[in-house]
Amino acid sequence: MNENNQAISSYDYDAWGNPINSTVSEMSAYRYTGREYDEETGLHNFRARLYDSTLMRFYQVDPAEQFASSYVYCGNNPIMQTDPPGMLVTLKGNTSQLFNEADELTDFPIDMTDTGMLSIAKFIGPLTDGFSERPEIEIMGPLVESQQVLYDSIKDPNRLLEIYNSNHFQIPTNDGTIALPWLGCYDGSRFTGFPYIYTAKQYLNVDFFKIAENVPGWGKSTTNVAHEWIEGWSGLINTPGRDYNSSYQPNHNQAIRILNQSNVSYDLNKAKYTTNKDGSYNIYPFWGVTSLPTATRNMNFRVIK
Repeated sequence: MNENNQAISSYDYDAWGNPINSTVSEMSAYRYTGREYDEETGLHNFRARLYDSTLMRFYQVDPAEQFASSYVYCGNNPIMQTDPPGMLVTLKGNTSQLFNEADELTDFPIDMTDTGMLSIAKFIGPLTDGFSERPEIEIMGPLVESQQVLYDSIKDPNRLLEIYNSNHFQIPTNDGTIALPWLGCYDGSRFTGFPYIYTAKQYLNVDFFKIAENVPGWGKSTTNVAHEWIEGWSGLINTPGRDYNSSYQPNHNQAIRILNQSNVSYDLNKAKYTTNKDGSYNIYPFWGVTSLPTATRNMNFRVIK
């Protein structure tokens, strides 16, 4: 459309996105399903992947693992289905427990696939044709900074954050450092190229956060999940390509600032560990904090090696 609301270009396609009848007086970069089209390569940019309408295939694997083949478009049924947008925060480990925390802390509705990938939730209700996907829910009004960061982390097509609800006692980080994931651990970010320029891993343990809710000044478990989420995303945005040792502190401080948290000063170096017969551990994180009630000091959770 031009400034006089007159059509200057129109494009008709078959179900797979191949043009069949076009009237063009001025080229548009946005073509099939509203995605950008690259004239040089003949590919459609679907944000998370590039699509070849001639081959009827994507050039990259499906990050959501929705179909038997990772490269098919719309499950080989583009008449009945539409392709979902890229989903760029992935939950790992005990995903149902972590999703409950994530769903509670966001001021906007979210969905999660079977593989743990998050997306902004879509309207649910009767569909006019029985098949079409509803548009994403529109966020009305500005979000506060913390919510905007969470929202952007899901929508950004160029960065992938994997949040692990880890039940391991310790892990080697990307730079070789041994870290305790249950305390929260940002594992740096790595340049990975297409479809995501950078990817990063953030570790946490919701069981620990549930115990910490009983400790003055520590805050709700959802707030601490938000802290780790924002810390990981801050690493992708502000310190791309840097490892655990060189990027943890500034991103930790950024999360504290955004959430208006206080730095908790409890010394957890005196946490107690007991070994079970199966080789797992019970962690008593506040065992050495003598100022806390005995009941709190005795609270524990289980991890594996």
